[in-house]
Amino acid sequence: LEGRIPSATLTDVVEPFYLSGAGSDAPGKKEFDEWRAKSEKDHGVRFHSKVEDVPSPSSGEKRMAIVAGRTGDNPSLFRSCLKDAVGCVAVYLEKPGAPSVPELEAMRDEARDAGVRCYVGFNKNVSSYLRRTMDMASAIPGGGNVTFLHNNAYDE
Repeated sequence: LEGRIPSATLTDVVEPFYLSGAGSDAPGKKEFDEWRAKSEKDHGVRFHSKVEDVPSPSSGEKRMAIVAGRTGDNPSLFRSCLKDAVGCVAVYLEKPGAPSVPELEAMRDEARDAGVRCYVGFNKNVSSYLRRTMDMASAIPGGGNVTFLHNNAYDE
């Protein structure tokens, strides 16, 4: 929305909680409604309560979805993004992505079968243990050095 990625445009937002009525009185609803109104007015962003309501892409349009819902909801949101009518060529799935590793593996296989690239992210800057590590490193006189390594057993 701020032009930080010139080759990408936010066109649609799917928000099942606030837009379905389930979250009508929930904390954050007022702020969401304000952001929604501004995004619709200033940028033409469309808002939907479910993925199936997102219009099909125009000819030649490449669409990527970012799935960052509640862990239990992510598998169904992810699978909806794989449908031809939605037209995603890639899906970024916020970690943990699903309630179990077998479900993540099934989702990976479904994405592969659909010809959709899948990426799983990890937002390190909100991880409490990494935040504490970085705070400790910054308290070292002369500064500290933190290297983040992972030990995932996944090769994809």
